[in-house]
Amino acid sequence: MDTNKNIIDLKQTEQSYIDAIKSQPNDFEPYFNLGKFYAEHGDVKAALKVLNNAYKIDKENPQLLELIGDLLLNDRQSGQAILAFKKWTQLEPKSSKAHNFLGEALIKQNLITNSITVYKKAIQLDSQNDIAYINCATALAKLGDHILAEEYFNKALKLNTENFYYSNYFLAQNYRDDVGPEKIYKESVDWGNSITDTKQIKNVSFNNIVDKSRRIRIGYVSSHFMLHSGSYTTIPLLKNHNTEDFEIFCYNDNDYNDAITADHKKLTHHWTEVSAWTDEKIEEQIRKDEIDILVDLHGHAGKNRLQIFANRSAPVQITWLGYPNTTGIPEMDYRLVDANTDPDNARANALASEKLVRLPEIFICYDPLRPTPKVSQLPCIKNDFITFGSFNNYCKLTDTTFRLWAEILREVPKSKLIIKNLSFIDTVVKRNCLKIFENLGISHERLMLVSHTRSLMQHLGLYAQMDISLDPYPYHGTITTCESLWMGVPVITLQGDHHRARVSSSILKCIGLEDFVAKSEDEYIQIAKQWSMSTEKLSELRSVLRQKVKSSTLNNAAKFTNNLEKVYRQLWSVWCKKS
Repeated sequence: MDTNKNIIDLKQTEQSYIDAIKSQPNDFEPYFNLGKFYAEHGDVKAALKVLNNAYKIDKENPQLLELIGDLLLNDRQSGQAILAFKKWTQLEPKSSKAHNFLGEALIKQNLITNSITVYKKAIQLDSQNDIAYINCATALAKLGDHILAEEYFNKALKLNTENFYYSNYFLAQNYRDDVGPEKIYKESVDWGNSITDTKQIKNVSFNNIVDKSRRIRIGYVSSHFMLHSGSYTTIPLLKNHNTEDFEIFCYNDNDYNDAITADHKKLTHHWTEVSAWTDEKIEEQIRKDEIDILVDLHGHAGKNRLQIFANRSAPVQITWLGYPNTTGIPEMDYRLVDANTDPDNARANALASEKLVRLPEIFICYDPLRPTPKVSQLPCIKNDFITFGSFNNYCKLTDTTFRLWAEILREVPKSKLIIKNLSFIDTVVKRNCLKIFENLGISHERLMLVSHTRSLMQHLGLYAQMDISLDPYPYHGTITTCESLWMGVPVITLQGDHHRARVSSSILKCIGLEDFVAKSEDEYIQIAKQWSMSTEKLSELRSVLRQKVKSSTLNNAAKFTNNLEKVYRQLWSVWCKKS
């Protein structure tokens, strides 16, 4: 391709639209065409500026409202996008597509119940609208209505077998306390086999130099190189990689970049923006870069690119960090865990399509990245009552979790519970949560439900109101657990029999807090009661907890990275030996 000619052609096209506007300043079409041109080439600000001029000329053009709303949504201006999509639905009340777009904007604002209503309307208008079914299912799962969510997931999957539909479904299954790992494993493997072309894979070959001692090329694939929970691990990792032995490539699958994105980019040898690329183009680039070890940082969470792993894009392929279960993909060679999250036994190994590789001590590291508040005094000293709390996602709050938390509040006189969650922006969700506790015998006065804070400092500052954190079950917290410990608040967790229900126990054991790990529901409640009566010990622990984190491998990024690099070297050696 002649790049210079392409640039000249684009400039000429842009100029022709600008000239048309100059000659027809009151016509809608030239503005709309130029706005579309900018949108197609990723210049969102320029596109919105021009399209706003088009809107002044014609305020009732559905195509224009769709384009403006879509741009606003992708630019994280979902509040403004709602206004555009609402007007579109008013102009075209029988448009299923318009209602689905409105639902997507509402969910971005955490107006979950409203979004479900709108998605159902989209489905009513078009029973074949698969994207509305999958969006509705995902929204229902956010509310914890997993039975109805599964019904909508099944309807979506009958209409369309898109990979991300299955990923949304698998992720939602992990939040359920009535679904075991065996079911998730079987369904994941069935899906993984269905997207893998075994004949094609057999013909895949690599030009990578077979030398176990040479500098290894590591490729990380993620859409979360930004302010996201995964960054609390990836930033310290990239800072500490041995760049003499490892050459680092990052494939950024997100067109939204922030200051944390810039931090990732600075720490990487090769940075490639791939959000607008097809899977095939990414695979081609990875092979061109001669990546030795390709690392998926998503699993079935978020915007993943599991297909490029199913198509065998690199000699060694690893999944890690973003998802608490198997991918089910036969070409995914390894999954990084530790001996606490996944004990080395027949059952754990049998429930992973990948070979489980257990990192020493712990499978993640944690760095708060930005300045954080000082650890506060234990609040129960001045309150004269214990405040429990959890800042985990609402979809993790299962029937089991609510029941255990209510029992703890009943067992600990005068105690209160603070729950912080963006889902509480939706007043219906907040009201439903209060109703759940009321049905379990807990009055509203004992609960504090917080929807959001303006900054990370304010978010972490809320831990000053909490004496003890309560982990949800079965899907434990990860970075939420780390944050609580960093702020001096110990976490009580119920350890289960699979990775999703063992992450917090791994973190706690890493920093020497095994006493906060319960092996049964009764023990979970008893630990809460015992520590509630031991305020002096609780206060002493609070004062040293941050230092405990700092002294552990959890916060020792250099040690953690060295452990991981040894694993990379070992896995590369295995491939070299086979080749």
